[in-house]
Amino acid sequence: ELTETKLVVVAENPGCYWQMIFKARDVKAPDVRFDGQDISSGPLETTLSKGQEIVVTGVNFEEIWIDPDFFEVVNDTTLKFLAVDGDYRIIWNKEWFKVVPLFNGEKATYENGKALWIIGDGGGKPTVNNLIGWNTGEAPLPLARISDNVYRITLAMKAEGGSIKVFGQSDWGVEWTKDKYGTITDNGLFNIPGDDGNIHTIEGTAPGYYTFTFTDNDGVLDMEVKKL
Repeated sequence: ELTETKLVVVAENPGCYWQMIFKARDVKAPDVRFDGQDISSGPLETTLSKGQEIVVTGVNFEEIWIDPDFFEVVNDTTLKFLAVDGDYRIIWNKEWFKVVPLFNGEKATYENGKALWIIGDGGGKPTVNNLIGWNTGEAPLPLARISDNVYRITLAMKAEGGSIKVFGQSDWGVEWTKDKYGTITDNGLFNIPGDDGNIHTIEGTAPGYYTFTFTDNDGVLDMEVKKL
């Protein structure tokens, strides 16, 4: 059996079995380039525009997860950016391209860049094997701001306990409690039962991918949830 990284030879005779494995030396993964810039060795900070088409090389889109909040596949080598114009940090972790909104080189907040973040143990990206968690710092995930006051995040929800919550930054600070919500269209899937503003699964909701859309009305969020 021959693969890109090794050759396995098996010889079997009555009473005698041999297996020889030859491994390739110094196999280097192909460079991954995002809009012509190398992203293989570390995060890329760049300015992106809504609707911008980005050529990506070194990646097979069918073998990774494409974040539907930030990207749309145009063809085998091109992605369309879906969020608003701005500065972003793009992180390639060999599974997906994580996008982080920036303001003056730091993670954007609601106050300085109209950014919203999700924290919690109810879901994650790209699968529930990578739950967001309640630890601040690197844990929270940013929502994609897709227009001036509309935000979206698609999460793999475990739908068996746990919850998520909207924050105004990637660390503790401004948080959306229940009094900061207006209309909630949960489609029988998720609700906000307590004053803390945590978004909980409604009993009977199946695990899967769910899109949460928030419309910001001067600090009051309307929420709609749909199952993909």
